[in-house]
Amino acid sequence: MFSVWLLSARTQFVHRVSETLLDQLLKTLLECRVITEDEVEEVAETEIRAVKAQMLIDTVRRKGSKASSALIAALWEEAPRLSTELKLIPGRHSGCQCNLLHTTQTSSVVFSF
Repeated sequence: MFSVWLLSARTQFVHRVSETLLDQLLKTLLECRVITEDEVEEVAETEIRAVKAQMLIDTVRRKGSKASSALIAALWEEAPRLSTELKLIPGRHSGCQCNLLHTTQTSSVVFSF
């Protein structure tokens, strides 16, 4: 469900997200173990902001609904106005909270609420 929401907001996210916000989202998602250091480096090495935004949203979407939910929550915390305008508002478990178990073999994310 959350990955579908990200897909529907992808174009507007890419056009509207700032470089500063992208960097903060990368940091937050890394701290919460939603994305790996390699994934952060891959996105950060890209020079074009719009391509960075595409890479971030696509990387998170491929990880599934839980990871997508974490990106939505991080976006809400960092830029609530943009999140609202994109209609990306977290559910009752707002905030990444970093209560995550990350398995490096499968790159899967499990939330413990």
